[in-house]
Amino acid sequence: MTWTHGASGYRSYGCRCGVCRSEHTARTQVEQQRRLERLQADPTLAEHGTVHTYRNWGCRCGPCTAANSAYSVEYKRKRRGAA
Repeated sequence: MTWTHGASGYRSYGCRCGVCRSEHTARTQVEQQRRLERLQADPTLAEHGTVHTYRNWGCRCGPCTAANSAYSVEYKRKRRGAA
């Protein structure tokens, strides 16, 4: 069976060529935009105040932004070795 490069090549075959990466990026951005639109229509779809909702759903409400900021500070602190 043969396959062509594109978004399916990235996910199904692990191809990381420029074509597969760019199509995967485009598909991922469209999916995140759809999730954000769904969340804006019904804010109860995801739990607010979590890094997950900030990153995967694209929510930028105060609690989600604060959760992402706190996570980022902790992550950077650990990377610097100040754990």
